[in-house]
Amino acid sequence: MARSLTSLVTALDAIAPIRLAADWDRVGLLVEPTSAAQVATVLCAIDLTEPVLDEALEIGAGLIVAYHPLIFRGLAGLRASRPDERTALRCAERGLAVYSPHTAWDAVEGGATDWLSDGLDLPSTRSPIEPDASAGDPAGGDVLAGHGRLLRLETPARLDDLIPRIKSRLGLDRLRIAQGRRAEEIRTIAVCPGAGSSVLEQVADADLWWTGEMRHHDVLAARARGTSVILSEHSLTERGSLARLADRLRELCPDLKVCCSTADRDPLEWA
Repeated sequence: MARSLTSLVTALDAIAPIRLAADWDRVGLLVEPTSAAQVATVLCAIDLTEPVLDEALEIGAGLIVAYHPLIFRGLAGLRASRPDERTALRCAERGLAVYSPHTAWDAVEGGATDWLSDGLDLPSTRSPIEPDASAGDPAGGDVLAGHGRLLRLETPARLDDLIPRIKSRLGLDRLRIAQGRRAEEIRTIAVCPGAGSSVLEQVADADLWWTGEMRHHDVLAARARGTSVILSEHSLTERGSLARLADRLRELCPDLKVCCSTADRDPLEWA
């Protein structure tokens, strides 16, 4: 059964409210067909690349939910010679809508950041590093939405004991690690998917930072303060939450066919 694009946008905003997105982000409905769209199939992906678009057309999708915004920087034109602009043009030509939740999905309770934090599977209390001011009273401890998560462990852990948990969560054989002087007794862990420096630096005294990527000098500064750093590649800290996003959309719209892309890939590989 097909649904209107308008009702799907409402459902997606209920899952990851746009108001939670970072102010620099480009989220929400980014490509809207000119005709009144009816959508029966939705394809979810981290990056809307041309192979993902080909897959969406092959399965007859009417909406692509692309975690990373297809249109991010200001556009000077729509040119077939540029891959991102060409993809946007093809979507418009074929009547395909494109929606991005990006940092709204990071910030919402149970979203990408909580999915990542769940992988540690240790008794702890958890709070947003940048709380959503409209969600509750930070002093009362009832704010569950916001950017980043600070975990306070009930029992201190060693960095060497946390590494296998993170590898297991992400299906990785290796991680990039900078070991700080508190690596033998970690009590606080700051988590942020993607490129998390701007969020994590707000809890500079945390014993461990875990994110996808950081600038070289930010890693040096963190380690000099005694903070250990784990980097597990940008989209790999986000990709596993896509199935959770798809499940939530199925729950709200059980008549829809919701698929996760099989063509979506991280652009970097180990060699």
